[in-house]
Amino acid sequence: MKKGWKRSYLVNILQSYPYILAKPEQMRTKNEQRRADSVQHTLDHIRQTRDGADKLRLAELLYFRGQYNLPGAARALYVSERVLYKWNDEILRTLERYADIF
Repeated sequence: MKKGWKRSYLVNILQSYPYILAKPEQMRTKNEQRRADSVQHTLDHIRQTRDGADKLRLAELLYFRGQYNLPGAARALYVSERVLYKWNDEILRTLERYADIF
């Protein structure tokens, strides 16, 4: 995946997910509902992969809570930065596929 606006847009989708879920479903716009569905499908897919629980924890720490950057999340999860960069790329690629926006 090329770095740039696509990556930024996907990160924005992930970061907005907790806020979208906080809204009642009937109050969400079509775009918000589409984003929430895309992220949910992505999380379901990632959960079924190898090390899925750790990858979900990465998404939570990095995007949903915003507590860490990638190196900080690597230390928190006791995983090398290189592995975390691969996991992050996998999460973003999966979201790109489910969001079907590019």
